[in-house]
Amino acid sequence: MADSYFLWPQSRFLRGGLKRARLVDSTQVEYLLQEMFDQGFPVVVSSGRAGIVLALTAQRLSRSDFVEIFPYAGHCVIESVGRVATPLEFQNLQKCQMRLIYHQWGFVQALHSGTDNLMEDAVDSFCLPGVHLFPNKGIYEIWSLPKLIGSLGGGVVWCRDEQAANDLRILRDARHNNTQLRWALRAAAQYFPNLAPFWSGAESLGGPCPKWALGDIQNGISHWEEIGQMRRERLSIVKSLQPKWLKQSDSRLPCAVPILASEKQCVELIHLGFSSGYRNFQKICEDGSSELVRVFPVPVHQDVPTSLLEEVMRVMHP
Repeated sequence: MADSYFLWPQSRFLRGGLKRARLVDSTQVEYLLQEMFDQGFPVVVSSGRAGIVLALTAQRLSRSDFVEIFPYAGHCVIESVGRVATPLEFQNLQKCQMRLIYHQWGFVQALHSGTDNLMEDAVDSFCLPGVHLFPNKGIYEIWSLPKLIGSLGGGVVWCRDEQAANDLRILRDARHNNTQLRWALRAAAQYFPNLAPFWSGAESLGGPCPKWALGDIQNGISHWEEIGQMRRERLSIVKSLQPKWLKQSDSRLPCAVPILASEKQCVELIHLGFSSGYRNFQKICEDGSSELVRVFPVPVHQDVPTSLLEEVMRVMHP
C-alpha cells in the first residue's frame, strides 16, 4: 500500500532519535523561540487548542460572551472556544467580544470587523525567522508545533504584550494536573488509535508540556531553518498551481497549496497518496467579504517527497 500524506506532517515522538532525549523546561524553549522571533513574547503550552482556551480565559470571557469563528472550523476549535465562551460563525458580528481568524494552511486571511479583539489562528503557518508576527494586529497568534515540526504535541501562544505573556504563563502552570496522563495517552495513541479520543476530549483543558516532551520539542525547533528550506523546496515545485487570487507571504510558508482540480484530477491525486480530498478554502475578496472555494490541498510539508510533487505537476499538466 502506498504511503499516505495529509495536510500536516505526521506527529511522532523523538524524530531526532533516542540520543536527543533530554529534560527541558518551558523557559528554555521560550528563550529559543524569542531568539528566533523578536516581535512577540512566546508562551509554550500543551497544544494549539489548549492555547485558545488559555487565551480566552486570560481575556476574562465567559459563556455569555460570543467569539466569532471561521467557516468550517474543526471540532477542536469549536470545542476549545466552547470551553470558555460561545462560538458564533459569521453572524451578528457586533455581538462578538473576540474574533478568531484562521490563516488557512499558512495563507494570511483578513476580514473587516467591528471588534479590535483578534486572535490569529496560525497553527499551520511555518514562519521564517524575522517574520512579521500578528499580521492582522491581533493580540495573540497561535501555533501548533505538531503541524510545523511534526512533534508529538505542543503549541505556542505569541503575545504582543510581555505582561500578557506573564499572565498566560501563570494560567498555564496552574493547569498542571493530569499533564503526564494526557501526554501518555497522546503517545500511546500513535500505536493504539482507539485511545486518541480520550486524549482529544481532555486536551483543551491542558496547560504545560512535560519536561520529557519539551526536550523533543526543543530538538525539533533547533532544526527550524532546515525544515523551512525543505518547505521552500517543495513549495517551489507546485507553486504555479496556486490560484492567482491567493497571495502568499515570503516569510510564511504554507503546509499545503490549494489547487483547482477537476474530479478526474482529484481521483488521480488521491491515488498518488494525498488523503485530504476536496476541501473548502476561504477566499478573501478585495472588498473584505469572503467566499468558499472548493479546492484540493496538496501538502508541501517536510514529510512529502519532492518526487511525489513532481508527479502532481504531471497530473495537472499532462
